[in-house]
Amino acid sequence: MSTIHVITEASMALPMASDDLIGFTGQKINEVGVLLRAASVVIAVGFVIVQAFLSRMALSRVVISGLVAGLLVWIVFNVTNVKERFDNEFNGAPVQGNHALLEPADG
Repeated sequence: MSTIHVITEASMALPMASDDLIGFTGQKINEVGVLLRAASVVIAVGFVIVQAFLSRMALSRVVISGLVAGLLVWIVFNVTNVKERFDNEFNGAPVQGNHALLEPADG
């Protein structure tokens, strides 16, 4: 096997290796996202339980901590939806400016 043959085989393998690396990285990012979502639910439930014990089961504190925990979980699960809505509103806003300058002058 010559040196040129080894170099051409290695150069042909590089795009495949980069595709596998990109796919592997994307898969791991998705798995981490799922893990973080599950961790946020566990943290929220733990927060409610800790607040219940600290307040000696005071109903108002448990309800408020439950609402805060629910808001946290809702934000974590819907952050992409909120971002897309914000981007659509921001990109769809009318442009401020003098439109009379864009029209051709008469005469």
